[in-house]
Amino acid sequence: MCAPLTALESKSNSMNATDLEKVAEAKKQFEDIRRSFNVIVRGLPEGPDETRDDLIATLTNILTTDLKLANVAPVNAFRVGKPRANPPRVVKIQYTSPTKSLKVRAAASRMRESRHPNVYVDEDLSAERQRQMYLFRQSKKSNDPNNSAGPSNSLSYSQ
Repeated sequence: MCAPLTALESKSNSMNATDLEKVAEAKKQFEDIRRSFNVIVRGLPEGPDETRDDLIATLTNILTTDLKLANVAPVNAFRVGKPRANPPRVVKIQYTSPTKSLKVRAAASRMRESRHPNVYVDEDLSAERQRQMYLFRQSKKSNDPNNSAGPSNSLSYSQ
């Protein structure tokens, strides 16, 4: 075993729970910062022989024409997952700064009035954060007075 690995192993064995929690929190913060540079696009039709350059050109066209944004050309874009026709794979767009991704997400509501009403722009969320957002939306639905099922936590009083 090499010396640096042995030193690291002995150091990790001597870490207490508080240190491990700090490392986990720092890792989570780093992941959140890294994800803030990205945007997720759902519902964008997928071409049979689509290349990375084709995808970037299509996205740049949509961002400049439909969302009326300038200087937000992606640095990189790729589809996530195995190829499939329906629904099309999610596209991850990468930018050089969180400011550009924020600008795109802020303009996302304009997509509904564009040529691509079924294309959605979202922030890049971790699996944990996606689950939290899902549970939040579900709780909002169940507490919505316009919901035909009614609120799930309604109180009934009997006398």
